[in-house]
Amino acid sequence: MAEHYTVRPYTYGDEEQIVELLELSFTGWPKFNLSRPPLEHWRWKYLDNLFNLTLIAVVELDGRIIGCWHRIPQKIKFGEIITFVGQGVDVAVHPDFQGRGMSSKLREVTLDISKKNDISMALGINTNPKLRKSENRRGAKDIATLFGMIKIDDVDLHFDMRKIEHSFMKKYGYNLLKIKNKIGKLKVFNSYEQVQEFHIDTIDKFDAGIDDFWREIEREYDFIVLKNKEYLNWRYCDPCGGKYVIKQAVYNDHILGYSVLRINERVKEYPLGSIVDLLALPQRFDVAEALIKDALLFFDNMNVNSVNCWQFQNNYYKIYMNHGFINTGSLFFQYTLFDDNLSLPNSSLFSPENIHFALGDSDWI
Repeated sequence: MAEHYTVRPYTYGDEEQIVELLELSFTGWPKFNLSRPPLEHWRWKYLDNLFNLTLIAVVELDGRIIGCWHRIPQKIKFGEIITFVGQGVDVAVHPDFQGRGMSSKLREVTLDISKKNDISMALGINTNPKLRKSENRRGAKDIATLFGMIKIDDVDLHFDMRKIEHSFMKKYGYNLLKIKNKIGKLKVFNSYEQVQEFHIDTIDKFDAGIDDFWREIEREYDFIVLKNKEYLNWRYCDPCGGKYVIKQAVYNDHILGYSVLRINERVKEYPLGSIVDLLALPQRFDVAEALIKDALLFFDNMNVNSVNCWQFQNNYYKIYMNHGFINTGSLFFQYTLFDDNLSLPNSSLFSPENIHFALGDSDWI
């Protein structure tokens, strides 16, 4: 059957059908609870971003939206360069029309939209080695290996409530990893002593002090999403984005670090905790550890049984391991360059200490 579908940029009025498609394709969208309707979340995410850029392509057939490809615009520091990127998210084709090459056409149109809006590269995160190799063949380069991490208090409860397949073997593997971590941390790692007394406060919004914090840390990183006051307040303090708990470590009105936490209550009987973002001043691992301990106390007080985060294999990773987290596997973190005139450093030479990309820098939570 010949189908005369059109692949085109998003236009105003497509959004209701796009959200319906996402909800169908992902069996509910987004995968976390919201206090606002999904349509408002979509508008916040894609129309009300800080850069006024809409990087979306759709497939239309007889007035129906049957496919979509989104990119979230972000500013990143890559080496010494500050540049615009588009992170690929929320790609969907209606189940009735899959396998017909629509994803490839959506990719092409989204690439064209991105180039016209001066987006220099695409960012992508996946857990599939085959997809990683496929993206490499398309020209994607690996930035670094990111690791998923999780801490579970009651393992039996977690696997029962999550209805995980082959739960016996996975529980067995989890417990083996916990034992291995306990032996390893006895050999290599002790807690950090506090350099000075500081306090950790819960805040509603970031103030101008976070811009001073950002200026202190940005020069230390080879790869990081720009995290100034405007961006952090858009990302974590707008009710359309979801409900987050923000903590700041402060000494004499000077911000030493912050954390962003979230409880996903999509399954009310078994809420899941996430350390969405966590950063401290360079070499202030005592602050990072205090923020991690504070986060775990918060989740414990809220009766949250499991807590997850993302982390590169650096000193923060060691602190998480020391506090009961285990490595759940690799996430492949890649970029595809659009701007041939942009000269970038070799990211494979970056130290894990100088790369930061947290759960909250994605749209996963």
